[in-house]
Amino acid sequence: MEGNDDLNLKAINASVGRLVWVRLRNASWWHVQILLHHHLPDNSPKLGTPIKLLGRDDVNVEWYILEKFKSVKAFRCGEYDSHIDKSKTAVASKASKKKIAKLTRREIAINIALEIENAHLPKQDHPELI
Repeated sequence: MEGNDDLNLKAINASVGRLVWVRLRNASWWHVQILLHHHLPDNSPKLGTPIKLLGRDDVNVEWYILEKFKSVKAFRCGEYDSHIDKSKTAVASKASKKKIAKLTRREIAINIALEIENAHLPKQDHPELI
């Protein structure tokens, strides 16, 4: 029988677009994309898993050992659906007003994650993402 850690790791590995939530050092949860080693410079360290915080261009690649890290969850784990829905609503609201309005950093990052997810999913299977 698989434990919660094993199920979570399977969900993370199957996550569309390699998107996950990670608890940062300041204890807030943030969405990140797991990067592939072949997308990084050759002089990058090979220990751990490279991740990029979405919506945070001021932050370089960070490295986590996800297999041992307790504070990582698949992007569609269900726990943060309210954040995702709120971001979708904010983006749609701002787009319908046809003016540039400021989104929060989290809304921008979730929107980036949804765009990545949408690019990796067949459109006929997920019409709500179109």
